Amino acid sequence: MDVRVLKVGGSVVAGRGPWFCYDRASVRSLGAALRRFTGPMVVAHGMGNFGRAFLPCYAGGVLPAEQALLARRIQRDLTELHDLVLADLRSAGVQVRGFAAESLYAVREGKIVNACLDLVEYYLRAGWVPVLYGGTVWDDAGQYSILSSDLIVEQLATAFHADRLVWATDVDGVLRDGDHQVIPELTEANLASMWRQEYDRTDATGGMTSKVNAALALARRGCTSVVVNGFRPDQVLAALAGEPVSGTVIPAR
Repeated sequence: MDVRVLKVGGSVVAGRGPWFCYDRASVRSLGAALRRFTGPMVVAHGMGNFGRAFLPCYAGGVLPAEQALLARRIQRDLTELHDLVLADLRSAGVQVRGFAAESLYAVREGKIVNACLDLVEYYLRAGWVPVLYGGTVWDDAGQYSILSSDLIVEQLATAFHADRLVWATDVDGVLRDGDHQVIPELTEANLASMWRQEYDRTDATGGMTSKVNAALALARRGCTSVVVNGFRPDQVLAALAGEPVSGTVIPAR
């Protein structure tokens, strides 16, 4: 299977505005483009303002085991966002099947240590589009941790031997420090030229910096990453199809 992996940023589905503000128009527009992609594809989406609303509850990205009720409350709201995304992708004509990360992954100290993806693969082979999301999960270190969708797509790309991972963000690509222009191709050789936004230091999952780090790790395993603007569905579709885009390519080595 020539699987493509798509990460839809939280800022695309629920931007950086008021808490619990879902961007239905953007998801439906993106869904209309994804409907035109005919190859096998697995998607994971971020949490945006739904996730950031709860950041003050965490200390170092974790919740103690005694906060089980709070962890369930957080995940309930994140699941509500996921259900909205699924509904609007379906309304756009995409045949999706949703999966919660806590049912697929074993996590220890915030890292994925095991995965059970048989059902995801079953739906991929049956022509469906599996859609995953992260959130607050039980951590085998005896606490609750944030499992980011960035970690999930890195693991998915590795597990399914994907040769392309598309990152749909709220910017046109990885930006250069100084003039804030898009870097057409990013490698370890020119990594120092990347603009590291203040948002990267406040985002629970690391913002663009974590995406680039994951993409560079995947490049060493033979997977090309493409960073595009998720508010431009034509660019997302082109990136999935392997066509030229106006974003940033992080090529396989």
